[in-house]
Amino acid sequence: MTIKNATIKNDTLWYDDDPLTTETVRAIIERALLSCGCEAPDIIIACGKGSSNPHWQGEGDLLANEPIVIDMVPRSKKERYYSDMTRTVLSGTPSDELKESMRLCLNHRLRPLIE
Repeated sequence: MTIKNATIKNDTLWYDDDPLTTETVRAIIERALLSCGCEAPDIIIACGKGSSNPHWQGEGDLLANEPIVIDMVPRSKKERYYSDMTRTVLSGTPSDELKESMRLCLNHRLRPLIE
């Protein structure tokens, strides 16, 4: 919800009168997981061109109109059950190139269901 509720100033996301950073979002996720008895080492919050690097953890301000990749492997601290979650979000207006990428991904993902 933090990214969704952020405002855009000068092509940067802002939340509570401060630029929204990857470090802030990572800390929010870590606290939420801990409150549920879980943890996730090495949470990736990667924005912009760097988001195409699958292992870059991300750093600095989150940009408007750019993809933000959120990738983590949370696990229960008690049971040691692992899961895997990756999401790409965007706040603002996607470029035509990003829209086309999304269209291609969705078509590829749905193709086996259609055939």
